[in-house]
Amino acid sequence: MMMKEMSEDSEVKDALSAEVIVRAELEARFGRNKISRVTVHRAELVSSESSEFWEAEGDIVLKLGLASKQIKHFKYCIDADLKRIVRFEII
Repeated sequence: MMMKEMSEDSEVKDALSAEVIVRAELEARFGRNKISRVTVHRAELVSSESSEFWEAEGDIVLKLGLASKQIKHFKYCIDADLKRIVRFEII
C-alpha cells in the first residue's frame, strides 16, 4: 500500500474527477509517451462509517517497442476528502 498526496486543486467531486486523478498518476508512473490507452471500466463512490472513497478500476496499454505492447489492470482507491490515493494495485 502506498500513499500519495494530490495537489490542493484536485477535487474528487465525481467519477470523472477520480478518472482524471488516476490518469495523471499513471502518466507520472509510466511516462506519458509509453501510454497508448487508458480505459477506466468502473469509478464509483464507496462510503464507510468515517469517510468516502472513490474506487477506480480499468486497464492501461503500454508501448514496449515498435509493434509490441503490454496490457495491465489497475485498481485505485482515492480518499474523497483528503484528495489522495490511499491504495492502488497494478497487475
